[in-house]
Amino acid sequence: MSILKIAKLSGVSVATVSRYFNTPDKVSAKTAKRIGEISEKLHYKPRVRRPGPKTVERIGIHSGLIIFLFLGKVRLDTVQVYPIMSSLLGSIQNELNRRHLSLIIEQIKENGDIPEIVDPRYCDGVILYGMPQTEKAHAELLKIFQTLPIIWTGMESDPTLPKIDEVLYDNDIIGTIAADYLFEKGHKNVALVSPVSTHPAFKGRAFHFLKQAQFRGMNCQLFETSSDDFPTYAAICKHLAKQIYAKKTSFTAIFFCADDAMLGVALEMRGLGCDISQYTFLGVNNERAYLRFFDPKPASIDYKPDYLGRLTVDQLLRRINGRLDEDPVTLKIHPEVNTTPLPMI
Repeated sequence: MSILKIAKLSGVSVATVSRYFNTPDKVSAKTAKRIGEISEKLHYKPRVRRPGPKTVERIGIHSGLIIFLFLGKVRLDTVQVYPIMSSLLGSIQNELNRRHLSLIIEQIKENGDIPEIVDPRYCDGVILYGMPQTEKAHAELLKIFQTLPIIWTGMESDPTLPKIDEVLYDNDIIGTIAADYLFEKGHKNVALVSPVSTHPAFKGRAFHFLKQAQFRGMNCQLFETSSDDFPTYAAICKHLAKQIYAKKTSFTAIFFCADDAMLGVALEMRGLGCDISQYTFLGVNNERAYLRFFDPKPASIDYKPDYLGRLTVDQLLRRINGRLDEDPVTLKIHPEVNTTPLPMI
């Protein structure tokens, strides 16, 4: 099967079909849909290793494989605890599929070794997530930095390693957005709940929320814990709920540094006999797994993991294709408050 037949059945030129497979962003949505449907009907899939000259988009593509490498505490066997990761990974995979590339998910081994497949002989580029936990993993990363296009996604890279491209969400601005949102809703007395005070992301959110609340003239009560003081996350939520319940009439809105804490604390507050509907709740991450248990759904700050995944792939491919300057760049996504009701499915 050749693209000549696809072009004929789609009613477009061969050049347009070629653009669809190589630079899909340059083809209109309507035309892309038509070509995609015809290609699927004819069971046509372009080969990763194609004969002849390569387009700009395919320069640097040899194996057609991209590696997503977990470095730290989030691992393949614990990823289900972080529902937001499914959105990020799904978006990365969908974007690579759209570009006719494949994704392999790996993680650094317990002894610090990097999987053998993370090698220019077997893959074209690497997406990193997390922080190396051992000196050996740190040293292994230094080696692959010299041989493969690499990008860090989701969180800031290890400052002790050479600078590489980063695609991140702007964590610090989340606290500012939260304080502004509650202020504009008319709240002058608010609470801030940080379930793990030492968590790097929560620390940034809490600091900037308190700073902006003070700037806005809002009274803010802080409720936080250290994970070292409690055996389980459920115990943390129970402790926080009791603290909040004891001062339940001194504020009208509560900002939670994460949606899972918002759900856990809310359930415990209900168990104490508290009417949580009297408060305006605001969470972070826009995680359906937790928000679907609320009625109505509270607002949550969305850092757009779907967009984060697409932008990560685009930046990595630009680096693979050699279409970027040598200096690494940091791209930050601006989170937004999401108040849209959840669909049933």
